[in-house]
Amino acid sequence: MTTHINADILRSIADGRPVQWRTVGTDPWHDFDPTTSAVNPLVPNVRTIWREKPAEVKIAGVQVPIPLGADYLLDPYATYWVATLDGVRACTGDSVAISRYQKARILHDTRDAARQHSDALQQLNVTFFK
Repeated sequence: MTTHINADILRSIADGRPVQWRTVGTDPWHDFDPTTSAVNPLVPNVRTIWREKPAEVKIAGVQVPIPLGADYLLDPYATYWVATLDGVRACTGDSVAISRYQKARILHDTRDAARQHSDALQQLNVTFFK
């Protein structure tokens, strides 16, 4: 028997874990609400990507989205965002650099998440060197 393309996402929804969706290459991630969402995980659509909503971690007392880990499958055509002490920068196309940032746990799939992470790193840096 063939499993449904969104079987893992449907399981997550059934277990009460939050999920998100986006259109390939264009949209930011949207929280899925089964009562109001315009998309449906039961209906396969090759232009819609699904994921469990990333957990958050505390850095310098600030909640930030967990960076993309080594288990995250990267889209070679997507733009990723790197959180540094100097701010945020975009990273596209260079798979070696992206992989390095991913291993360093400073890579995010949205600019906003990277900005939050960068701000927390800057705050931690100021606190550490006081």
